[in-house]
Amino acid sequence: VLKIWNIKTKKIVFEKDLGIVIQSVRFSPSAKRIAVSKWDSTVDVFEIKVPLNDQEKE
Repeated sequence: VLKIWNIKTKKIVFEKDLGIVIQSVRFSPSAKRIAVSKWDSTVDVFEIKVPLNDQEKE
């Protein structure tokens, strides 16, 4: 299960059961999307609905 937390709020902002081993996770520069590289050599891209960086609020 892939879980991403907001460190300041200590809340989970993204959770997904991929059912396979994850090799790496990369964030887009805006932190609105993540690319997940999986053990079977496939890559999934997910959108994060909750902002991870506080700069978007300013």
